[in-house]
Amino acid sequence: MKIRRIFQPFAAAALAASVAACSGSPAAAPPTQNTFQSRGTLLTQFAAPHSPALLFASTGRQNLIQIYDAAAPHTLVGQITTGLSGPNALAVDTKGNLWVVNVDGRNVAEYAPGSTKPSFKITRGLNNPLTVAVGNDGTVYISDINDTTGAGKIFEFPEHQLTPSFTISLPAAVIGLAVDAKNNVFATTANLSTGANRVLEFAPKSTKGTDLGIKLKFAGRMAVDSKDNLIIIDQTAPAVEVFAPGSNKPSNEITSGFTDPFGVALNHGSTRLFVGDGAGDTINVYTYPGLKFLNKIARTAATFGVAVNPPAPI
Repeated sequence: MKIRRIFQPFAAAALAASVAACSGSPAAAPPTQNTFQSRGTLLTQFAAPHSPALLFASTGRQNLIQIYDAAAPHTLVGQITTGLSGPNALAVDTKGNLWVVNVDGRNVAEYAPGSTKPSFKITRGLNNPLTVAVGNDGTVYISDINDTTGAGKIFEFPEHQLTPSFTISLPAAVIGLAVDAKNNVFATTANLSTGANRVLEFAPKSTKGTDLGIKLKFAGRMAVDSKDNLIIIDQTAPAVEVFAPGSNKPSNEITSGFTDPFGVALNHGSTRLFVGDGAGDTINVYTYPGLKFLNKIARTAATFGVAVNPPAPI
């Protein structure tokens, strides 16, 4: 299901309801939390210096987050079910905390390393949160959409603060968010009145974005790597495109193999790219930066968010 379809006619509340109520056959049941813990507690797997990297996938139809080994063959090792209400976007910060956007619950929840229960929750000022990103300094960036107009906001919450310290207001819905090492904020936006889809860059503490001149049919989520390349999802193309700094033409792209790509994440070594296909109920795995297809994880159900712990450095 494409986010663009939910937005016509626009009602962000309908977005939240639709994500949680997507129809379709349920995916295979994952192992229980006890099964996961029997392999070594969650805390141990998260915290050990040489523990396996983990891949998280939000599964909208099942209202849970699946946990996989990030390395092939991507064994399903556990799940999170507590504190979720329409889980959508995911992000992992430099401390290993998992951040989850609950579109139905209208909140963004933090799960400490090794925990399957939320330890912190942001609700203040949020109307219809959609995407979350976290900077190296712990600042949490959340995109939010107005129920009636489709206008968007980007809130900045200092680490473990419940009140935003800065807000960017836009006439367009903010779909994707990313932040680089210098705290520049990147956003993919969709104007539901004009049909314009743009990619904007905001300098730290600036409310005026620079249009990067990148053309999209319909904005999806995005990521930025340590060399400041932007990895952008175009849902309608459908495509995953990589843009070098300062360029509005992709240096590499993926244009086949999925139905409706939406979520995207890099592993810590920036050698693997994970693309969540919300309509295809899969996660596609590619080499990075070569973008060679490796395999497909097909146990998900409405995969709107993906994240890796430890995350790729920015």
